[in-house]
Amino acid sequence: MHTLKLAPLASLVSCTLVNAATLYQQSPSSQISFAPEPARFDEYKVVEACLTSTEDIRNTMNWIDHQGFDIWKAPTTDTCFHVRVDDRQYTELINHLPVSSTHKVIISNVQSLIDETITQSMSSNATQAEDFLSHYHKYDEIITFMKNISDTYPDLVDLFTIGKTYEGRDIWGITIKSKRAREEPTSVWTEMMPWWNPQAKKTKKHHKEMELIMHGGQHAREWVSVAVLTYFIETLTSKYGQDKHITKLVDTFSWTLIPVMNVDGYIFSHEQNRMWRKNRQPTPFPFCSGIDLNRNWGYEWNRGGSSANPCSEAYMGPEAFAAVETKLMADFVASRKHALMYIDFHSYSQLWMTPFGSDCNERPKDEENLEELALGATKALKAVHGTSFAAGSVCKIIYQASGGSLDWTYAVANVKYSFAVELRDVGRYGFLLPEDQIIPSGEETLAGVLFAAKFISEREKGNKGH
Repeated sequence: MHTLKLAPLASLVSCTLVNAATLYQQSPSSQISFAPEPARFDEYKVVEACLTSTEDIRNTMNWIDHQGFDIWKAPTTDTCFHVRVDDRQYTELINHLPVSSTHKVIISNVQSLIDETITQSMSSNATQAEDFLSHYHKYDEIITFMKNISDTYPDLVDLFTIGKTYEGRDIWGITIKSKRAREEPTSVWTEMMPWWNPQAKKTKKHHKEMELIMHGGQHAREWVSVAVLTYFIETLTSKYGQDKHITKLVDTFSWTLIPVMNVDGYIFSHEQNRMWRKNRQPTPFPFCSGIDLNRNWGYEWNRGGSSANPCSEAYMGPEAFAAVETKLMADFVASRKHALMYIDFHSYSQLWMTPFGSDCNERPKDEENLEELALGATKALKAVHGTSFAAGSVCKIIYQASGGSLDWTYAVANVKYSFAVELRDVGRYGFLLPEDQIIPSGEETLAGVLFAAKFISEREKGNKGH
């Protein structure tokens, strides 16, 4: 996930088929969608550039979007951003940066890092579960994993799909829900009620349902977000009944997890282009496919921080919910009337973010609770491996980003605790996090999520509805 403060649609409407040839030449290989062989990135490096003013940031980001460069990390409160460029683009970038800026190369060869981060293996004494969880997997392997979990824990797990992607693939999810979460706890008094009151059986109510919804893979290349969700699924099921903390929270909530939202893009990132970000829908430019799903949600769409350029990685689409997968996920969340938390997992930057991103003058009515939870979650997360996450609203710790998921789930679907979480790291590897960091990332992130669940359980006890 990255956020850019760009000009609105009207100022970019000149990006039409008249200058399509120019955009084709400028677009990096991550945007060319019909290459016969898998894309390679031998000529690409990642540069960190640091600016000194808001005006410099705005002007530079608009220029980069027009050039079609691939922003890996948008400028946050430290004013630094990361961008992937080849040698020609590097020269153009350096010549365009303000004199007051600084820059350095942080990844010298993207392809070498791709090769390095997907060839690691677990030690020989790893368990079967550890071995699976320690690697990135293709989508069919993830489906098989989820079905195996369902077969192993049939009383705890339900599999479902939310619909089919643009290319016709199922988006699979899993709900982890114990029998206690489905039924009202009993006591001696409630057991005696049918004896003296025959109507008691008819009036007995089910336990109030509370649901937590999480997904990864909204952006295809952010593989660690998918791996962390599979870690959650394995840990919550295998430790239910063994770990008291997990057991209590699984008894309290329905846990709904969708590892890969952007299935078409995720498969494409494995088979053709490791740096692919968007979905796979056509755009007005046949050589620039895909919509940025996390700029296409319907709350305050096209308010800034997105792009009308179909060749941009932040392309917001022709209208809100034009992307098939965004509409499916929104419809699914809206249908879950007992959802109390929604987390959209991304990488990278190590951030735990709250609404809003679309309007930097808008503040959520639950701001105090949201910030308290986010700060507590990052503290719990840090206690595991010492990894520091920043916490705050999207606008506060990054920049404006309209059309994002957490704004819609909070403001429209009324999911009170809506978050976007950027996982490891802060730039050493970027989207190419080594496999030996998957389990540590899963461990620390789950600690933050368990804190969030406990916080919600205590704070919302006795509350009705959302």
